[in-house]
Amino acid sequence: MIEKPNNLRKKELTIIDDNQNKAPILKTNPQQPSQKGSEKVIRFLFYTIVLLVIFIFLGMTGVVLKTGKLVNQIKCLPGDFPEIPLYLPQQAIIKTQSQTQQQQVINLIETLPNWFITLLINKIAVDAKTQILLINQKETIYDANSLKNSLKTTINYSKIVSLKWKNINKSKEDLVDYYIQKFKLLGFSVITEKKGGEMLLVFSKPQMQGIFLIADNFKKANSSQVILTVVY
Repeated sequence: MIEKPNNLRKKELTIIDDNQNKAPILKTNPQQPSQKGSEKVIRFLFYTIVLLVIFIFLGMTGVVLKTGKLVNQIKCLPGDFPEIPLYLPQQAIIKTQSQTQQQQVINLIETLPNWFITLLINKIAVDAKTQILLINQKETIYDANSLKNSLKTTINYSKIVSLKWKNINKSKEDLVDYYIQKFKLLGFSVITEKKGGEMLLVFSKPQMQGIFLIADNFKKANSSQVILTVVY
């Protein structure tokens, strides 16, 4: 038997080893045309919906802008403001809304979706929460519908005025006691109610009514935040 030279046997071994060490080649299937087509359809639908939402939002915003100014911020109380006791009135932020503006807000609420109006509720009301609570102290939802229900009652008055104090150096209990005494001395009908951590004080006389919403100011001890809304 003829033996192969050593160098030939080494080459054979090298060839065998090379073949064994080679990793298997994985073949990938090209993406099917139908999958590409479905992705294009999904993208088209997504962009169409986004554009539609943008156009609707811009259209509704245009309606609001076309309506005009619905709330006025003024520096001092209106000349026809009723005589009621006020603690530090010069420190209050004052906003007003006329009977015409109230009707415009009602029309706006009836024209546009409730969710959209609810987003703008503090822009179209002197103070949405106190306006709503003035008519219904048991209300817990402050949205477009509850504001509209409130306005349908207060529109019988010529004006809504809101005053807001961000920081008064008295506790809410002291302020409630102060106003109860003052209003009763002037012959007002007064109702008080605790609503969570807030105090409500509702007062009325013929041709006018109002509400105080008094809460603790957590930034400073023994101080309060106060909102007053009056219709007359």
